Amino acid sequence: MNYIVNPSLFYWAEVFDVMKVILGIAIIVMSIVIELSVYFWWDDDGKDAVVRRKKIKIFIIVLIVFILLTIFLPSGETLVRMYIARLATGSNVELVIQKIIDVAQEIVKAFK
Repeated sequence: MNYIVNPSLFYWAEVFDVMKVILGIAIIVMSIVIELSVYFWWDDDGKDAVVRRKKIKIFIIVLIVFILLTIFLPSGETLVRMYIARLATGSNVELVIQKIIDVAQEIVKAFK
């Protein structure tokens, strides 16, 4: 069967939506962890302070990556729109218009 829109696209659109939700939750959790870490350990001058600060910096970098992924990962609806827009070319529109004209002419001939 020749699909206009591949049905697996709808599956991947839902997967992208779920990924955005999971990334949003991860961003919230990581923000809380970073805030608590900075609050409790940043001023600590103990032996492990350097290691903790490196871990906090890594968390911040991962947080920034998650935020960028959330921003640039398209939603399911956007993904479907992009796919359909790819199919809506001038030649396809002309082909559809010509088919409509042909069908209308056939209907007129049938009534005559």
